[in-house]
Amino acid sequence: MQTTINTKVSSNNLSAALASLRNASSKWDQAENNMRQVDRYIGSADSEFRNADFPARRASFDNAATDSSWEGRQLDRHFRNGDRYLDNSQWDMRSAKREADGMGRDIDSGQSFLSSLETEYRQNNDPRLSQVQQAIAETNSSESQFGRVESDWRRVDSSISFTSSAVDRSNFDIQQIMWDRPGQDVSHYGFRVSSNLNSIQSDLRQIDSSLRRAASSGDQGEGHLDNAIRILEGLQSGS
Repeated sequence: MQTTINTKVSSNNLSAALASLRNASSKWDQAENNMRQVDRYIGSADSEFRNADFPARRASFDNAATDSSWEGRQLDRHFRNGDRYLDNSQWDMRSAKREADGMGRDIDSGQSFLSSLETEYRQNNDPRLSQVQQAIAETNSSESQFGRVESDWRRVDSSISFTSSAVDRSNFDIQQIMWDRPGQDVSHYGFRVSSNLNSIQSDLRQIDSSLRRAASSGDQGEGHLDNAIRILEGLQSGS
């Protein structure tokens, strides 16, 4: 006896799964745009703090016969700009995480519809079952890669906060250098700022490394998601 396939129910689950994964893909595109901006802000912050190296070193050689107030003003400008870039990067970082959260919910929804579709196709001995299972495998791989992305993003967000705190810790020392006058020695403040700059730049390198690692995982996750969507589109056009 030939098994009758309920194409209406199957078509509904297929369309719903496809819509969910397309929504997930759209949210990832927005999250990726946010992260590109984060990367640009981190690069700009790094440039500001590297430019602060020279006035910090000069201030560390201050003595009672010299006036390092100009170096103090340079430091203040670079630190303020760098701190603003860090604040902006964290804003976009959190926007990306919100998009990623929505993407995760859409992937979960798509997986649920795909699971129902798999059950239907198996019960009906539908020859399209293997394609649905392939789409499920691609979606699962996508979810795994995006999980790595979000783990790296959490590290980035935490590191940006830590780096911002390190920037704040130099505010007092920079003010003392700005107020330098002949007869005063602010070399110890310059030394502390210079030392803190080394720490800040090291933190920024770690942030950049995490961003690159997340971007690589994101590219792989997006590839798997696109594969799943293509499979479902093929099923839809052939049904």
